[in-house]
Amino acid sequence: MHVKATPACTVKCGLGYTQAFLSEASGLSVSFISDLENGKRTVELDKAIRLANLLGLDCSLTPRG
Repeated sequence: MHVKATPACTVKCGLGYTQAFLSEASGLSVSFISDLENGKRTVELDKAIRLANLLGLDCSLTPRG
C-alpha cells in the first residue's frame, strides 16, 4: 500500500506543526511521521489514519484499476 503523504505534509506545514509536535500529540514516533511524509510504502494504516484524523483529513479507499 502506498500512502500519499502530500496532503498530510501540506496541512502540517500550513498549521505550523512540526514532526515533534505531531509525535507528542499523536503518540506516534517522529521517524514514523517522517516515513509517512516521505511516502514510505510500508507504513501501518492505523497509524496513518490516526495522524490524518489529528490533522483533520479524511481517508478513503478506492478500487484498483
